[in-house]
Amino acid sequence: MAFDFQILTDKLLDYNYEPSVSVIGLNTAYMCTVLKLVEKDNIMTFEINESMRNKLIIKTQNHQDHRDSRTELELIEPETSESKAIKFESGAYITMKADEFYKLISNIKVTCDLVKITCSEKTVGFQGMGQVINCKFDYTYENEEDDKGNGITIKMTDEDVPIVVGLYSIENILKFKKCTKIGTRIQFYIAQNSLLCLMHSVGDIGTFKAIITPVRDQKYDNQDEEDEINYSDDE
Repeated sequence: MAFDFQILTDKLLDYNYEPSVSVIGLNTAYMCTVLKLVEKDNIMTFEINESMRNKLIIKTQNHQDHRDSRTELELIEPETSESKAIKFESGAYITMKADEFYKLISNIKVTCDLVKITCSEKTVGFQGMGQVINCKFDYTYENEEDDKGNGITIKMTDEDVPIVVGLYSIENILKFKKCTKIGTRIQFYIAQNSLLCLMHSVGDIGTFKAIITPVRDQKYDNQDEEDEINYSDDE
């Protein structure tokens, strides 16, 4: 998995920029622990200075009771020395209610470990893949969204690719279930047997993206993409 944090600079109170750019690595578990300790009315400052280049210094200020705090978080070496932009090739963008998306994935997790997402111009399908049980949910929506933010929108990026399919770990997707607290809508992108990108808007200050790699499993790769699961009303 990979993460992409985008913060709009015009939403920050103050920032300083220098032309030189450095790629840093953070342990997200430790970072989230630090953020949980910050009160909502505090002003937070991030620093990396020349004398402590292996640490991220996080300072908070509370002007109401004049309390200041300082936390030092050790940096880790990025896996690559060069930061590469993630290129989205032919695929599909789907926007829907975040709680509906994560509820559906949670229901599939009861019996399955993997989910195959299939998208065409007006249909999104979620098929659970388990060792014993398979389940399938197909939803057909108009490409419309009402004033209350209900419904779903689907945008195919390439007319020559009418359908895209990807297989992903349910456990990895549900790691971001709590992101429903930062916004009611989720936009996710899938490409043919490639990345799944979950995108959450953080109010009007920026966007959080989580990149999930597809599962490569010979057992499921051999299945026909057009396989249908038939249900009988008599059973």
